[in-house]
Parts: sequence; C-alpha cells; structure tokens
Amino acid sequence: MSLRFALTLAVALAALVAAGCGGDASSGPAESSGAPSAEEWVQQADEICAQGNQELDQSAQKAFGEGPPSPEEQEQFVMETVVPSLQAQIDEVGGLDRPEGSDGDRVAAFLDTAQREYDTFAENPAAAEARGNPFAESEQLGSELGLQDCVA
Repeated sequence: MSLRFALTLAVALAALVAAGCGGDASSGPAESSGAPSAEEWVQQADEICAQGNQELDQSAQKAFGEGPPSPEEQEQFVMETVVPSLQAQIDEVGGLDRPEGSDGDRVAAFLDTAQREYDTFAENPAAAEARGNPFAESEQLGSELGLQDCVA
C-alpha cells in the first residue's frame, strides 16, 4: 500500500471507524432530553477525528520522515499505528451521546457501517484496499450527516 494512500486511509478511517461503537448516555451536552442535536454530534465527532488525524500525521512524519518507506514498513505502520489509533477513535466517537429521532437513526447507520468496514479493513488492510476504498459506504453516510474531519 502506498504511504499516501495509507495516510489518506488513516484520515478517512479516523472518523468512519471512530464511530463504530455504541453510545454512552453520560457524555453528551445537557439539553432538555439530554441528547445532542445532530449538529452538536457532528461537531464533537469531527473534533475527535481532527485530533486523531493530527496524531496519525505526526506518527507518519516521525516514522517516515527520512524517506519513502518500504512496503513492509508501510504495512507495519498500518497494523501497529493506524489500526489501533482508529480503534481508539471508534471507542471515543462511539461513546458520544447520539441525537434522537431520525438524526439518531442516521448516526446509528453511519456507526454500524463504519464499524463493519473497519473490521474488514483491520482484518486484512491490503486485501480491503485491493477492492477499492474500504470505507466508501460509511464515507458517504458521514458526508450526508455533515462530517468533515471524519471523512476523507
């Protein structure tokens, strides 16, 4: 996998996967119902993704700042850095309270899709990449929600 694709994928994964887990009702902003609006959820998720993307970029610069990595180094970076980082983001975004109603349903669909695509990617990144963008469906759903930092 090319370094550029791995980094682009890391950015895309950051949000998509970041969202794959279920919500925790104790962490959202306080409203009368306790649930965030769709806009608030998007802002919180994008903040998590932006931070994760920045950390991945810094890790890549540190790992590959001296020249192009070998295919083995790229694979090692994806498995040892990108995949765990994305899972951490999934856990954090998944812990956000979800909006209620149809917006909550759309968020749930995005999260479920992102987790499914992430699981496939994490199992074998090279095979997932060979089939095209492994996060195409969740990127589309995320874009429709208004996510920016969580989709490439």
